Amino acid sequence: MKQFNFAFFFCSLFLALHTDLRAQWIQTSGPPREVVLAIAFSDPYVFAGTQGQIFRSTNNGSTWTAVNSGLPGSNVRSFAVIPAGGDAPNIFAGSSGVSLSTNNGENWISAGLADTGVFCMAVRNTDLIAGTNAGIYRSTNNGSHWTPINSGLTNLLVRALLVNGTDFFAGTEGGVFRSTNDGASWSLLESGITTAAARAFTVASDGGGGTNLLVGTAGGVFLSTDNGTSWSPKNSGLSFLSVLSLAAVPDGSGGTTLFAGLEGPGLFRSTNNGEDWEQTSLANTFVQALGVNQASLFAGTNVGAFLSTDNGSQWSHIGMPTTFVPALIVSGTNLFAGTHFDGVFRLPIGSAHWSSASAGPAAGSIHSLAVAPNMAGGMNLYAGTRGDGFFGNGVFRSSDNGASWTSPGVPFYAIKALAYREPYLFAGTTTHGVFRSTNEGTDWSEVNTGLTNNTIYAFAFVGVDMFVGTNGGIFRSTDNGGAWNAVNTGLPSNLFVPTLATINNTIFASVTDNSGGTNQVFRSTDNGASWIAADNGFSAGITKLSLTVNGSALFAGTTEGVHVTTDNGANWTSANDGLTGNPIHSLTVFGTELFAGTNNAGVWKRSLSEIVTSIDSDPDNGPLNFALDQNYPNPFNPSTTITFTLPARSLVSLKIFDLLGREVSIVILGELHSGRHSHEWHAGNLPNGVYFYRLQAEDFVKTRKLAVIR
Repeated sequence: MKQFNFAFFFCSLFLALHTDLRAQWIQTSGPPREVVLAIAFSDPYVFAGTQGQIFRSTNNGSTWTAVNSGLPGSNVRSFAVIPAGGDAPNIFAGSSGVSLSTNNGENWISAGLADTGVFCMAVRNTDLIAGTNAGIYRSTNNGSHWTPINSGLTNLLVRALLVNGTDFFAGTEGGVFRSTNDGASWSLLESGITTAAARAFTVASDGGGGTNLLVGTAGGVFLSTDNGTSWSPKNSGLSFLSVLSLAAVPDGSGGTTLFAGLEGPGLFRSTNNGEDWEQTSLANTFVQALGVNQASLFAGTNVGAFLSTDNGSQWSHIGMPTTFVPALIVSGTNLFAGTHFDGVFRLPIGSAHWSSASAGPAAGSIHSLAVAPNMAGGMNLYAGTRGDGFFGNGVFRSSDNGASWTSPGVPFYAIKALAYREPYLFAGTTTHGVFRSTNEGTDWSEVNTGLTNNTIYAFAFVGVDMFVGTNGGIFRSTDNGGAWNAVNTGLPSNLFVPTLATINNTIFASVTDNSGGTNQVFRSTDNGASWIAADNGFSAGITKLSLTVNGSALFAGTTEGVHVTTDNGANWTSANDGLTGNPIHSLTVFGTELFAGTNNAGVWKRSLSEIVTSIDSDPDNGPLNFALDQNYPNPFNPSTTITFTLPARSLVSLKIFDLLGREVSIVILGELHSGRHSHEWHAGNLPNGVYFYRLQAEDFVKTRKLAVIR
């Protein structure tokens, strides 16, 4: 057996025609998960500081790119921008020290205060002021030299800084301090304000031509109308008093809308100078950063970044692309991503924004997704969860594209695999084998007779045969799980099979040898009776495959990116340009693009027009209508080819019936991409005579005759 250089990875398979290896992959904007600690703007850029990284957007948060070259890798808690007179300003990032970029984040260099926790920064003219865990420092030469300015500070852990006219304000763990002499000395402000930790400042118009100064503390919001000399609490309506961030947004009529980000309850809004607060729809989060850029209000939270363009009434999730994505599936005009710990996310076709589709019980660790028609004529989306100590296990169902979920069954078991074959929905668990449902997951029954291992990783179907990959090999059933038999001839003796995938009548399996830790791809062309290795060209093994058909070349996601074969798995070459080296956990086609779910870099995409030089479909830019062609040859003995066309990705049923209307064979039952498809059907031991083949795809149903002549 071939030895590979790693112990774990995920992979996926996808089918397309010819490839152009020069084409590039690009990151999508999610699904989101990053904890966002700081937000800054430098037209036309938006910068977000996270736990160890900086992300940059050039389109107001629609898409993000990591810009981390030269960063120390610690939490980025603050930014400051100083115009430099050229095309690019000086952008400073505070983390474990200060970093400087003079090219809009492309590269960063150290700008002093190394090994010092920098929590906040402020700018006056060309002076840069940094609040740290060791007091306040000032630099007049872009960080080349720093001078401490701490005289009078009785607490040196500085969380917030503000320059207001000629005065400096510092929020510390011991209260608010003010300096009226450029930081030469500081005095504690005590009139009307607690000495609780102060974490955020903002300045707001009072609606009458003056300004108010506000500070957010661990004891609530306080307001001053006399530049900090005296303060009054402004906490009516706040459900919690631990304030992490503040922002003031002009309301267009001379007044200001105030926003307060709290530690847990989320974001609150006030339209009357803080006299009363109301909770916004951005709830149940830690809002650690707020930023205002013209009509856009950005919020950085513990679950990603959010954007509002209507003064905080509605929010869209625009978080960072650093999520583990083990599952991708298409349903109608939406792409769904199952993530580790963060639930399900949805991307409408043509959109740049992922949104959460995890309302209710479908939050958590989603490692499998399935789509199936429901009895109401629509489609159900199913999510299989793994508790992982934080969330519930089981199968969850949504009939409204993830807007709401129910938990119909298979309680308390972690789900690794889901699959649908009419009329059955199958669930593979990590401890209790295979479950089957005939009523949309409301009721389930165990179907494990003959299985010698009840850890189920994957399902696959070829005709009437059904296969499962387990921790003890591959098993086959000819009666939809009623009974199982091991089919492992040619495979290692001590193995687990995390993935199965099929292309026409060929089955692919990823196999890991438990004794030696080696990983291989195997294939079978005789319904599992025998297996041969099919991984020539891989420098890394395969531990998961998922398959989508779109031509005659096969794509595999590995720990080294994406590989391609044009000879049904005999040889593989890299098709990996532009990927970051993250393991690929899932792969699917959505619209005109190929999407890949990675280990910790979210979802990447690549245009099919860049990698596909010709598509096995009708001319004139692809198919326009459903169509079922006459089989050829006809009459035939013993096999014939059935060809059909799909205008969009569809659930497809292609079956053979005798003259009495009895089903005698299942040719295809599953989801296929748009395009033109040809499938060979073997009549087997069926007697001479006339038969019917029926194609059903979405609302399209078409039946034609064929004749078997011995």
